[in-house]
Amino acid sequence: MPLAFYSSRPRRVSLPVPADEEPQHEQPAIFATPQFTEEVAEGVARALAIGERCRAMNEKQARKRDASYREEVERFTDAFYLWKFRAELSVERREMPEPMSHELADFMCRTYPEGYGSMRRIFDNTNGKLLPRLPSTHLTRRHPGALTTSTKGLRLTRIDEARREIEHVISSPVVDRRNDVVVPDGMDASAYRKNPVVLADHDYRIEMIVGRNQSLVVHPDAIVATTRLLDTPLASKVLRAAKEGVGGWSIGFRPIAEPKTTDEGGLRYEKWELLEYSFVCVPQNQDAVNVPAPGVE
Repeated sequence: MPLAFYSSRPRRVSLPVPADEEPQHEQPAIFATPQFTEEVAEGVARALAIGERCRAMNEKQARKRDASYREEVERFTDAFYLWKFRAELSVERREMPEPMSHELADFMCRTYPEGYGSMRRIFDNTNGKLLPRLPSTHLTRRHPGALTTSTKGLRLTRIDEARREIEHVISSPVVDRRNDVVVPDGMDASAYRKNPVVLADHDYRIEMIVGRNQSLVVHPDAIVATTRLLDTPLASKVLRAAKEGVGGWSIGFRPIAEPKTTDEGGLRYEKWELLEYSFVCVPQNQDAVNVPAPGVE
């Protein structure tokens, strides 16, 4: 996807005015700078708070990692504070802040994808398009940390009803109901990114498509997907079920390495290709269920 950058002043396209003709009307602005509003100021403040959490989390992780990771965190911290200073100064002057650099956004997306996604949604909902659009290859991430869980130990499902988006677990490395284990870090989603289809009940008929995958984040203990549902009756049923905390998700995949036998008599898939994932009534993986986050009605 193209990066979204804006100049410091509006640029307008206008045609030369011939001396013997009436003046022509100026052409509309094609790359006009977004206007500063109070909504933008509030969005920038919230985004900076998210960035600060990312910085703190990475500094804590750096103490446990190697020297190269610590150096990367230091570079990120310096770049983040510089962007933060400039953004706050721009807001004080009631001007649009400059976009976050591609390198800074890439680091945030890699190490704190949930926060980066929240920040992107904040800016998408304001006039300030301040985050670069990362290529689709950035949408599949290996995340170093574990997921936040509910008091019951289950992963929380986040729902944005206005955008028809659900963030949820599609797989985890537990022994499932068939005594199999699917290793999250063994997923190959390169081909899936070309056709990120989400189905109902693993039914490959076209009318059973319920949505499109927006991102995949690979944690040590789970794969988290963000699904944007279609505006169809079937997809609306999926959204209602997720809000009620019923149903779950199941992956359709193809082994690309010989699976090993588990102690429970099942198979352990360490290398596999994701073909699709589906909304189902009862998933094979006990963790891939809809558990609405607090505040979701």
